Formats: sequence, C-alpha cells, structure tokens
Amino acid sequence: MKNDICQNCGIEFTHNQVNRKYCSPTCFAKSQAGKTKSPSGDGNIDAHGYRIIRINGHRIREHRYVMELHLGRKLLDSEVVHHKDHNKLNNSPSNLELLASQTDHTQLHRTRFSSETHKECCRCGQIKPRSEFSKGSRSSHTTDPHQGYCRPCAAEKAAERKKLKTGTCPRCGKIDVYLPTKGMCGGCNATLWYLANRERYEQGRRDRRAKKDDSQ
Repeated sequence: MKNDICQNCGIEFTHNQVNRKYCSPTCFAKSQAGKTKSPSGDGNIDAHGYRIIRINGHRIREHRYVMELHLGRKLLDSEVVHHKDHNKLNNSPSNLELLASQTDHTQLHRTRFSSETHKECCRCGQIKPRSEFSKGSRSSHTTDPHQGYCRPCAAEKAAERKKLKTGTCPRCGKIDVYLPTKGMCGGCNATLWYLANRERYEQGRRDRRAKKDDSQ
C-alpha cells in the first residue's frame, strides 16, 4: 500500500495500484471534464477504433458527424457510414460512404476478390498472392485460411493499436489495459454509460418487446 495526493481534490489517499492519480472515479470524471477535443482535434478513440468527439455536450463518432455535415441532416439509426480505405481514423468526406443498413455494410465487406492463389486485402484493397497474407488462427473448410489484411497492412494496424493509451483503469483497477475513452477501460465506459442512460435503455427494450408482441 502507498499514499498519494489526488490530482483533482488534493486529498491524500491510500491505494495499491500502479500510477493511480485520483482518489475516486468521481474525481477522475471531474478531471476529464472539458478535455474532449473538437472535430479538428484528435478526440478520443473508442474500443472499436473509432474517433469520438463531443458536440453540444453529446459524444458522437466523428465519421457519423462528418457525414451529417456533408448531407446537411441527421443520420438515421439504421444508416451506416463506411470507410472506403478501411482506416477508421480517416474521416475525410471523400473516404466516407453512406449505406442504408448494417446488412449492406456486411455485404460490402464480403464482396472482395478471393481465389485459390490470390485475394484482396481488406485494408488497402489490392489483390495480392496469398503468400502476402498470414495464415488465420482458426482455418477450416468453411472459412478463408488466410487473414483479411496483407502483412504490411496488418503491421500498420498493429502500430495504430499500440498508439492507444494503456495503463491502469482508475475505476476497476485493471492493470495494463487499453484506455480508449475517458481514461477508463471499455468495460467501465460501458457500465457508466448504462448507469447514466438506464431509463432510456430500459424504455427502448420495453418498446421493442411491445412491438414484437404486436407483430405476433
């Protein structure tokens, strides 16, 4: 156990974690207030690799916000914004494509060239020999035996992931985990979101259940 001074409230506290700076999740949340950058800044990266920004006090994925500005309207919940070069951080309007549903998005990713000797890289879009792709860890007769990214693209993706901040989650205390947003791990972010939006979430579930019952 060791003693430290909370960087938010200045109170001394005792803990047994590595690099802990705040005495409680409340102090941590207060310290993060207003730190989310504007659309022209870097923003935060969520657990799925998308950049999150704050607009009028609400958190939104930057690629969806850019598409809304481009179209001049709000996106429907069912609409999906596709990154043409498969780089989730490249949110230039020319790199974004609006799709009507997640089904269309899934189908788009499945319609890539593949043969016994060559296949198309999911990231750069180039058709290369299969020798340029690493073997997948779970190959079978029903799946492609090679990974979706060629070796150079796989290395780039791994390098991007290493840039994500890692450390100790101040809420749950997990050590050496990715801290995608608000300085907390993905699980704690999801828990806090649910606690803050519990009523809306539960109301949505009730509405969907009622709609399903009516359809039957």
